[in-house]
Amino acid sequence: MKIRPGGPGDIAADTWLIEQHQLPAPQRWQVRNAVRYGRELPDPALRRAAYGLAGCAMRGELSLGRGLRAAGIILVTEGAVTVVLGIVLAAAVGGLAAVAAIIPSALGAWWLVKGTAALRIAEQGPARARQLNA
Repeated sequence: MKIRPGGPGDIAADTWLIEQHQLPAPQRWQVRNAVRYGRELPDPALRRAAYGLAGCAMRGELSLGRGLRAAGIILVTEGAVTVVLGIVLAAAVGGLAAVAAIIPSALGAWWLVKGTAALRIAEQGPARARQLNA
């Protein structure tokens, strides 16, 4: 059964969780987050729902984590631009003042790390959730 979302991916996931498992809103939220971030759920009923939802996400029937993916792309882009800005500032200023240009480069590197981690979570979350909740 292919669900065509009429809005964000969470609406399609909610529709699927209601149709397949009749879960109330707080439990749907738990299942969606477990699948999005690749976490294990303690409740057996929620584990079955997470396993099924992760399978749908892996097959491309549902889209989860679009916001997380977008945030990761933005962080990686901003990080790269900030690192380049720090390098340009260091080259332009030169001398002892160039040490101050290390700050934007370090901040940009941190954003690159955070953005890369967010992209990895968005990509691997459903597969990890399916494995953990089997």
